[in-house]
Amino acid sequence: MKLLLKIVVISLISVALALVVLNDNGLVHIRYGTRGITMALSLFLILLLVLFYLLTQLINIITGFWNLSANVQKWNKQRREVAAATGYKNAMLAMSEGKWKTAERELIRHAKYSDSPLTSYLNAARAAQHLGAVDRRDMYLQLAHDCDAKADVPIGVTQAELHISQQQLEQALAVLTNLRPLDPRNTHILKLLAKLHKELDEWEKLRKLLPVLRKRQVLANTELNALEKQVFEKLLNKTGQAGDAHKLTEVWEEVPKNLRDDPVLICLYAGELIKHKKSDTAERLLRNFLKKQWDEKVVYLYSQVDVDGVNKQLATVEALAEQHGKNPLLLLTLGKLCLRSKLWGKARIYLESSIGAGATTEAYRELGGLLEKIGDRDDAIECYRKGLALSDKQQRRHA
Repeated sequence: MKLLLKIVVISLISVALALVVLNDNGLVHIRYGTRGITMALSLFLILLLVLFYLLTQLINIITGFWNLSANVQKWNKQRREVAAATGYKNAMLAMSEGKWKTAERELIRHAKYSDSPLTSYLNAARAAQHLGAVDRRDMYLQLAHDCDAKADVPIGVTQAELHISQQQLEQALAVLTNLRPLDPRNTHILKLLAKLHKELDEWEKLRKLLPVLRKRQVLANTELNALEKQVFEKLLNKTGQAGDAHKLTEVWEEVPKNLRDDPVLICLYAGELIKHKKSDTAERLLRNFLKKQWDEKVVYLYSQVDVDGVNKQLATVEALAEQHGKNPLLLLTLGKLCLRSKLWGKARIYLESSIGAGATTEAYRELGGLLEKIGDRDDAIECYRKGLALSDKQQRRHA
């Protein structure tokens, strides 16, 4: 369509010029010194147009030669960019297939002309890591920094991940600790920090990080709740082993309200209180728990609390027997509390009922001790024998 339009326009101009020439009566006289030339006005105008056309073509030719070097450079740059894009694609494919040597070669070969040399160098560092070339890995990380000095966060995260893959956890933690102030909302940095604190057994630091993890939604709620519970389990254990009763209470006060009724944490805290001769506090804690909910391990631990008000303990546990009277641990607990109250008859009934509901070595041992105390030595020996046989059986089962 454009070609047809040009032909029409040129034809119209040609016809117009022909008409002008046929009807032209004007003359142009050009004189230089003693010489001169005379021609029709129309012919002069045509020559002038031809001269103008030739002059513009000459200028275009000169300009073309003048820009030849720049055009060649531009063409080479475009060719290299296309090659770099293809090379990066091939490198990513090689990395997905575990061909680290090929990936490294392709990435470094075209990194200079890549749209994102930073990512090329970072991926090259990963490939070098897989090849065990630590020196090349560090060199690529430095090249990444050289090509973009403001990319401290992505470079640092990559460096930390590489340290983690090599089990260089302290080095990774140092890198991430320095990075966090640069990008405090970065969820990936927070997630890596949580992982490192956990693996390095730094539970107090992880406890302080928990509110940020929850606020930034770094982990799913179920995963975060499980981590939070684990943190306080470890802190209660470590503080108890350190023998600091005051610090133990401080840790418990840091436990969130939603975990205060967790049976595992209750048993941990109460167990440490018992070890530290704070039985009254432990008894009150366990009794309040049992008023709200049932847990056989809490009931069993309750029997180990040695306080003056043993009758109160016995009444508390007997109240649970209405709903859970066939539970062997509950019956064992009642038997042990009756032994402390010197209620030999009730103790024997509860201990024999515990063995009938689910025999345990401890129930046999407690019943044997009771029978020995009341002078029934033969039955006591038989209880001890059955307890030892059950213990041997359990050991073989778990061997």
